[in-house]
Amino acid sequence: MGRTSLHGQVALVTGGAGAIGAALGRALDEVGATVVLADVHGGGAVPGFPEPVVQLDVTDRDAFARVANGVRARHGTLDILVNNAGVGVAGEVQSQTAEAWDQAIDVNLRGAVNGILAVYPQMIEQRRGWIVNVSSLAGLVPVPLLTPYSMTKHGLVGLSTSMRLEAARYDVQVCCACPGPVDTPFLDTGGAGVDTRRYLTASAGAAIAPASFAAAVVDGMQRNRAVVAPGRARAVWGLGRFTPRLAARVLAVNLEKELRQASSATTR
Repeated sequence: MGRTSLHGQVALVTGGAGAIGAALGRALDEVGATVVLADVHGGGAVPGFPEPVVQLDVTDRDAFARVANGVRARHGTLDILVNNAGVGVAGEVQSQTAEAWDQAIDVNLRGAVNGILAVYPQMIEQRRGWIVNVSSLAGLVPVPLLTPYSMTKHGLVGLSTSMRLEAARYDVQVCCACPGPVDTPFLDTGGAGVDTRRYLTASAGAAIAPASFAAAVVDGMQRNRAVVAPGRARAVWGLGRFTPRLAARVLAVNLEKELRQASSATTR
């Protein structure tokens, strides 16, 4: 199959002030797209982009609609939405607060829904468009110690793969991006003693650079892939699909190892 050109298309990338969002914006810019970055921390500058980051809290449905309408008013169209904004929550389930669960659901899942509500009707009308939902390997396999995060990322996979079949009837493409660990500050956060970087890389291999992930996403769009799982993430996904008992044992071993290390660190 031939590769779809993204040249001349207009893209809105949420979470654009972060490492992954900025990398996705640069990768789209490199193939000729016009890119608007939006983030809850708006107003700042991202190297390589002449315009400041647009202020957008993705949990605010009305604000998302205003930003999307603003992009269309300025550029005449909005062809690509990258739902990249997200938050991570680490720690055992019993350590999570109601607020942590709400934040994971509101940002990771409802934020993507708000984006779809803001752009999909117009994409149907213009008979073209791309919606890219940035999920995670944690949306393809179980990830204990990140259960709220994994729950919402599984939701994004279901949203994307189900919607893709409907949207194709209107020449709108939907893709779900599912990386393993990406080398961003998220890996250096934790919860209840969990070392996120240590834990995730033990299961899914060394973290990849944001630019490598972004290049894989754009390549997947050009190839019209339903799911993009770059590098070792694809192998781990395959392990979970074809040998689920073995995958569960590996995850259980890594879970117990991380809990022992976290307990040892807190008792020193």
